[in-house]
Amino acid sequence: LMLVVASNSYFVKSIVDPVLKINTIAKEIAAGRYGVRLQKTYDDEIGELCDTINYMSDEISRAERMKNDFISSVSHELRTPLMSIQGYAEAIKEGVAVDDQEAASVILDESRKMAELVDDILTLSKMESAQQPLKLETFNMVDLLYDVSWHLKAKADARGLVFEHRFVSDYLDIEADEKLIERAIANILSNAVRYAKKTVSISCQLLENQMLEIRLSNDGKTISDKDKPHLFERFYKGEGGHFGIGLAITKEIIDRHHGEIQVVSDDQETCFTIRLPLRQY
Repeated sequence: LMLVVASNSYFVKSIVDPVLKINTIAKEIAAGRYGVRLQKTYDDEIGELCDTINYMSDEISRAERMKNDFISSVSHELRTPLMSIQGYAEAIKEGVAVDDQEAASVILDESRKMAELVDDILTLSKMESAQQPLKLETFNMVDLLYDVSWHLKAKADARGLVFEHRFVSDYLDIEADEKLIERAIANILSNAVRYAKKTVSISCQLLENQMLEIRLSNDGKTISDKDKPHLFERFYKGEGGHFGIGLAITKEIIDRHHGEIQVVSDDQETCFTIRLPLRQY
């Protein structure tokens, strides 16, 4: 009888003790102590539950770090134009600005930068939380690519750049959210105009697997191997400065359309390749 009681006691203890530990850790995570972990003792259902709790704790901790890093980056990005606006506004108020018109132009430009950043942050937030459903429609991708490059023509002309369009057809229809795709393309081409030396090339073709391939390339400086894996991370600060949030939005847009985006950069060119399905299902 004593042996049975001892055996039952051990059996109950082997179940209750791990459950109590799991309960304690779960309460700590709920209280905000992210990253705490359980020590796995057995390879059974309790052990599997420990693995799940540890994974959850790690993911919550990672998300919290990302949130804090994001807030810090946004604060830094907004602080720079705000300080510029404040400085020029005080100079105008005190009557010490050398040129009021120039000071007002700087304030206006910095205000636009802040507005664009806030708009980008809201767009990314909506897409990541699936609050912005795709507004699907059929449109001609060739026309869209011409339109985006036309909008950037003034900036390209100011730098002495040339747009090269290479299309196998004048009509390449696709079903997608036209405004979002336009934004994704514009983000890449804006960077291309900023970094190209002489030429920005745009091509589009239909692949055999019912995918549309878009290639956006420029002959600017090579992206380092160190920076390439981080190109689509928000506010990543690379060797040539930071990449802001535009490419993160582009990646999110392409992912939402069940497509893919890749980048290859060498001494000859930097090329972004986008592949999108012709129809969304």
